[in-house]
Amino acid sequence: MSTVRLSVLALGLLPYAFVSAATPMVPSLHLGFATAQGDFRNEMGSKVGVGAGLSLAIPVTSTLSFRPSLSFQSFPALNNQYTYKSTRYSDRGDEDTRWSAWSYGADCLYRPGGPQGNLYFLAGAYLKVWKLHGFGSYTTQDSLNATRTYAVDDTSTKNEPAAALGLGYTINRHISLEARSVLASYRSLSYNTLEMAFVLSY
Repeated sequence: MSTVRLSVLALGLLPYAFVSAATPMVPSLHLGFATAQGDFRNEMGSKVGVGAGLSLAIPVTSTLSFRPSLSFQSFPALNNQYTYKSTRYSDRGDEDTRWSAWSYGADCLYRPGGPQGNLYFLAGAYLKVWKLHGFGSYTTQDSLNATRTYAVDDTSTKNEPAAALGLGYTINRHISLEARSVLASYRSLSYNTLEMAFVLSY
């Protein structure tokens, strides 16, 4: 009886095995760059950030895939030098600020031409963990010429939701190019990014 049940179970799972073999999950490495948009650009200017990520595309239908991902971005440090003088004391500071972010989420990929199609569209939702790291020093001098120097090393983080829309083009089985606009925020300000990436698939 147990042999019959195992045979029936094997026959029942056989179609899923063929589907899995025909549409395998695809792990990928993402390498790219990003430019700041919105309020973020007012602070970052034209500086370009770099990013890297990992993803796993899971086929849902012949044209639709679900792709969980984990990624990290880092932007160049911003330098801020300032001085203040009065009759009682003077301050002089030199501080750098660096923005970075981890993103946890997933994309939905739609290929109008099916698995062999080159062009695809994507929409994603993420949790973006912003990190702001300030470091440097400042020196204060009073009217008696007593000078003190202090080190600055502060870190703050903020979790914010983000969403993305974009498109990609598959050059061959292992290489794709993607462009996306990511809408995010930081303390009610629009910290958006425009991103380009190479996607290297296994």
